[in-house]
Amino acid sequence: MNKLISISKPVKSIVIYDNRTIEVRDIKTDGSIGPAKHLYQKTINKIFQHLKGEFMEWTFKNIIDKKFLYVNNKTETIIWKEKACVKNLLFKKKELNGSYALPSLVFKLKNNTLSVVAVKTHKMNSKCFSAPFPNTYSGNTICMGNAQIDATKLKYYEDIVDEALNKFYYSMFTGNTEEIIKYKNLPVYPLDKLENSKSFKRLKDFIND
Repeated sequence: MNKLISISKPVKSIVIYDNRTIEVRDIKTDGSIGPAKHLYQKTINKIFQHLKGEFMEWTFKNIIDKKFLYVNNKTETIIWKEKACVKNLLFKKKELNGSYALPSLVFKLKNNTLSVVAVKTHKMNSKCFSAPFPNTYSGNTICMGNAQIDATKLKYYEDIVDEALNKFYYSMFTGNTEEIIKYKNLPVYPLDKLENSKSFKRLKDFIND
């Protein structure tokens, strides 16, 4: 039996004139074209913003790593988890440079903006805690300073994550360092010291935001 092929039908036509005027016309079911309607810049911007993600070609290199929790090209969103570890961190006050214990973290990169929460487990109902970094705002957004992330220049999710983490961990931390300095040279971050996130109650809330 032959498969039925679904054929898309045009419903609108956009016409661009040499004087940069843009018009949109409805295409009727009989194929005739309706009257022209002027397309304003604000509407054009909304159209291209809506379609922007359709043109992103981000993809995975090979087998999908379990660290990835959510990806969406259309909204330019990547969410991934990082296990508890020890990292060498750099500070504006050089005497603070050194090895720091970090809890399990979940990062979100959305429209080139990086945010992070700390968690005890990576289950969707896990409580969200504030990540123990001095450059993190109350909404869990990270202040990157001059170390801006431009994921549009990259193709693979893995490379985007590496770029974001490198920009984050290898930039100099500033701001209030009183909290994080407590965990310098510790082998493990003490989970009982985590503070509840003021913006997200559960990990699923952070992911769905």
